[in-house]
Amino acid sequence: SVEYECQPALKLSHSNSIVTRQVWRFLRAAGLSLSASMVVENSTKELGSKRHPLLDIYGLSVLKVLDENQIGQLAKCAKIHYVELGEQLIKNGEESHSMYLISEGVLDVRIVNKDGLVDTVASLWPGDCVGEMSLLTGAARSADVFAKTDATVIEISKEDIAPILRESPRLINHLSEILAQRTTANMSFKHKDEESDTILAKKRTITAKIMSFFF
Repeated sequence: SVEYECQPALKLSHSNSIVTRQVWRFLRAAGLSLSASMVVENSTKELGSKRHPLLDIYGLSVLKVLDENQIGQLAKCAKIHYVELGEQLIKNGEESHSMYLISEGVLDVRIVNKDGLVDTVASLWPGDCVGEMSLLTGAARSADVFAKTDATVIEISKEDIAPILRESPRLINHLSEILAQRTTANMSFKHKDEESDTILAKKRTITAKIMSFFF
């Protein structure tokens, strides 16, 4: 069992959901795997139609730069999908202008290496997102994504987010910075200034792509 303290104003189902996601992230960071016998209850059954799962997880994605009103606007049109173990959610090379945020379950990101073998390069957990470059720049999918477990994902499309970007163009700058940082996260540099320059260059490139894609 896990004991925790939270703000009294938070509903029990909401605080439990937040703590559960953080426990999963801690276990993943520690290199521990969860037993296949672990039972995960669908929080949407508890929350019903009162609270959209997007409201609980957007802060862990590129959408964290949006305010509560904008997220509420997205929640009204975002689509919830249920994918089964082994089901393919994203296909490498396909054209699709949307991203997915994981509400429940685990997804595997797979690519074909130079030897023609399939490598799993990442496992994505609740709060993680995939496909943000396709959503914001129109880029083709760069990997295959499969459900490692039964999962619930939230789909945000270009049509969903376009009105928000048109109302607040300054958000593009924040989104570009986050995407630039993500694309350089696995690179190593000798000097910090060199890293900053690389991120700045990528940010400018991504900003130009977003502007071209939406305007």
